[in-house]
Amino acid sequence: MENQNTNNVIEVQPLEIPAHFDTNFAPFWRRAIALIIDDTIVVAFSFTITVILMVLGGGPKIIYLLNAVFLFFISGIIYNAVMISVGYEGTFGKQLLNIQVTDLDGNRISQKQAFQREGGKIITRVIPVYIGWLIYFFTNKKQTLHDLIGNTKVIKIND
Repeated sequence: MENQNTNNVIEVQPLEIPAHFDTNFAPFWRRAIALIIDDTIVVAFSFTITVILMVLGGGPKIIYLLNAVFLFFISGIIYNAVMISVGYEGTFGKQLLNIQVTDLDGNRISQKQAFQREGGKIITRVIPVYIGWLIYFFTNKKQTLHDLIGNTKVIKIND
């Protein structure tokens, strides 16, 4: 006769989380604060350049306003794309909030992906009611429109 376990102990197996199930996505609030920090940096740069141009030259003020808007978009694209595609993998705002941009597999993104993502951010900024950012709440990988365009995700680090 076989020995039977009479202790009535149930052995519980640990829950295995599938490899494709990632829970390390950056919370929306961190992304929003990082955006505010980074936009402040870009606005300060654009404003400074515009003021210098106004002091050095004359002409209609509308030209300087248009220049400031143009500088904001162009310098923002360059600042963000360079910062997320080189060693930092995130802008100063993202670094302060311990988040970084990666490809869908968690690797550093290429400069091409970075510029695609930042180009998508222009679309995200001009769509009314911030729908481009709000889709974050409806995607499995917590991606915004510009993340989807660049095939990227934003993750938490050092938590």
